[in-house]
Amino acid sequence: MNEELFARYAQLKRQMAELEDEMEELKPQLADELKALPESKVKTAFGLFSIQRRAKWTYSEVTQQLEGELKTRQKQEQQDGIATAEFSEYMLFKAANSAAA
Repeated sequence: MNEELFARYAQLKRQMAELEDEMEELKPQLADELKALPESKVKTAFGLFSIQRRAKWTYSEVTQQLEGELKTRQKQEQQDGIATAEFSEYMLFKAANSAAA
């Protein structure tokens, strides 16, 4: 087993987490800058920055009930072997609590 390969992956994963934290801290400031612009977007030498909107729908009680019934039926088909599944493989890494930096 190549211990260095695993150590390097863990190190990169930690660095990515740190960078993602920093990016999250910058987002509100960037959003304020973008919202102050007429089209809420700006093209820079680094790329296009823009404010995007995503709808979150709230459905009627009838539709919510139908959704619940569908989920129940899907689970039943899984248990009965009627539904089929396709599996994909992926690598998962969970850092140890005491991982050395």
